[in-house]
Amino acid sequence: MKNEWSAFLKVFAGFFIGLMLLAGGLIFWTNPHRNIPFASLDRPLMEGNQRFIYPSVARDLRFDSAVFGTSSVRFLPPGPLNEEFGGIFAILGMDAATPYEQYRLARLFHEVRLRGDLPVRTVIHGIGRSWCEATAEYDKFTGREFPEWMYDHNPWNDFLYLLNNRVLEVSGRVAAYEAGLRSNTHFDPDGFGDALPPLERYDIKAVRELIYGGEVPLPVEPVDPPVDVLPAERASWVFGAHELMPALLALSPHRTTVILMFVPFHEYFLPRPGSHEALVLDECKARIVAMAAARPNTLVVDFMRSSEINREDTNYWDPVHYGHETAEVLVRIVARAVRREGDDSANVTILHNGLVRAEIGDKLFLPPKGIGQE
Repeated sequence: MKNEWSAFLKVFAGFFIGLMLLAGGLIFWTNPHRNIPFASLDRPLMEGNQRFIYPSVARDLRFDSAVFGTSSVRFLPPGPLNEEFGGIFAILGMDAATPYEQYRLARLFHEVRLRGDLPVRTVIHGIGRSWCEATAEYDKFTGREFPEWMYDHNPWNDFLYLLNNRVLEVSGRVAAYEAGLRSNTHFDPDGFGDALPPLERYDIKAVRELIYGGEVPLPVEPVDPPVDVLPAERASWVFGAHELMPALLALSPHRTTVILMFVPFHEYFLPRPGSHEALVLDECKARIVAMAAARPNTLVVDFMRSSEINREDTNYWDPVHYGHETAEVLVRIVARAVRREGDDSANVTILHNGLVRAEIGDKLFLPPKGIGQE
């Protein structure tokens, strides 16, 4: 009996060790989060939670520019961005990202380039509602797992988190893709992921259900009489997430163009004109502009207001997410604002434009005309 038990343990141990070696070999070969030292980095991005894959994109030195924010900027197209601003953009807008998560990813992006003495050309930060919540405390994380250990500069501690169901599942997807059994990835190498349905599935009735709660568009009714508050009360409002804004702005060297973009939610999703919530949003914008004004080469554009863009239902898939054509329009408008060209006032308000001429190496970039000088 003792010999039989001993033989069983040997077989079990051999099977377990073999299984672990097989799993480890699969994980090393697929390198699903592209964070294993000495493993291939040329792997598709198959993880659904961008918090696990965007660190590898942020570390990719091919990119000298980036977009940060939530899903409200994840559909900004890299092609037009590269064309309009120069450089090569990484699209790093994470679904439901908190201000801290946005800051943490931006910090990693900048630290890697600082270590390599590489320039950062243009950075766009999408500013959404989470930056303007008038509360002293703010959520550092959402309910989605955020792997802090992937955002440091010690790749070896990542080994502690490699052997689990999540990594094995993503490794299986990568292996299936490499074997030709899957034809699509979650995200492109630059971080862009097209999560919108095909255009032929666009249903304006369904979109209006999401916006208005019914198929019939509703007017935006201003509050009458409008709410008014004393300056002392406005001054007492606390926006907890704003404590991160100076640090976020300080990440970029002065020669980097930094663009803060209040994102274009549908008009019906914005606070009603004249409401207390509208006053809070205006105060939030004013404070962010004041912080941005302390940094050179900074542009603040406001699409979070009533405009031709966000009054048109067909520009949207839901109250927050606009379509591809609208995304390209936003890129062109921001680029014109950087160059101080044309009049896009029907769609955007320029809250601050402190751009100056700057050089990286022997390449002069930023607007060639109408620019203030340091």
